[in-house]
Amino acid sequence: MLSWQHRQEWAHDRNTFADRADDLWWVLNDPYESFMASGIHGQRLFISPKLDLVIVHFASQVMSPSVPPAPLVQAFIRIGTHLDAGI
Repeated sequence: MLSWQHRQEWAHDRNTFADRADDLWWVLNDPYESFMASGIHGQRLFISPKLDLVIVHFASQVMSPSVPPAPLVQAFIRIGTHLDAGI
């Protein structure tokens, strides 16, 4: 795994690394410099430095490929922006 400093340097250019998986991490193309690890059976680790947010989503469901994935990233960002707004 890369160090936090190396991750920041690596993820700095949003246009080059947006929406791709590398080193088992997804670098998201959002204004909050978010990235996410995606594990087996729906487990997620979402990190958003600009929102000062870390969300761990535990799961143990085996999902059929015919079932569309839940929009968890959008939900995580909405939680972070809600908390950041102090509401």
